[in-house]
Amino acid sequence: MCHEDSRPDGKHASLDAPFLDRLVGGTELAIGGGNPLCHPGLDGLLERMRERSVICNITVNEGHLPKYSERLLSLRRKGLIHGIGVSVSRANGDTVDFLKSEGAVAHLIAGLVTPPLINKLEGASVLFLGYKKIRRGAEYHSPLIEKRIDWLRGVMPRLLGHFGRVSFDNLAIEQLGVKEFLSPERFAECYMGDDGESTMYVDLVRREFAKSSTALERFPLLDSAELMLRKIRQ
Repeated sequence: MCHEDSRPDGKHASLDAPFLDRLVGGTELAIGGGNPLCHPGLDGLLERMRERSVICNITVNEGHLPKYSERLLSLRRKGLIHGIGVSVSRANGDTVDFLKSEGAVAHLIAGLVTPPLINKLEGASVLFLGYKKIRRGAEYHSPLIEKRIDWLRGVMPRLLGHFGRVSFDNLAIEQLGVKEFLSPERFAECYMGDDGESTMYVDLVRREFAKSSTALERFPLLDSAELMLRKIRQ
């Protein structure tokens, strides 16, 4: 379901972009792929970011856990990564056990979530992601996907107590009607802002940036995050 169409024979990201070494402390990086753990320069990047007090989180597919779970936990113990996102579609026993680790969060895509999957993840921390109708998502989209999104939207208020912690990306907030079951005060307290206010998407393979991962308008990388955010806000 990678919206960037990542493949095993795809190119590695370029980690020499100047903006990386100009990030200010406290900046958060959400590192994904493909499989970022197969990148030969990953550890070096994480060490560079730690020196700058940049907070790195990493997302992997649950299919990679058998090979990489110990490495992920080791990176966290060393303080090189903070959060570990796991893209979950089946939630086998090993995945469920790993999600009990400190900092681990299940990433669930609206439209692919089913009742059996929900049941397996009781007590886990989860991040709901909206269904992106671009690239592979456009090819895979179907009436069944929409039916599952409608079902999840209907049961979501009851699911808040089912998980250890629940969060949403902005697309999921829209698709799942989060504003409908939270008070305006509670929503304002939890909402972290519109895309492009303090966040952006960076593609280090194509060396481009954009307002978000779903934005079709993309720009060549600039030398600092500040310059890129200014461009997005314009």
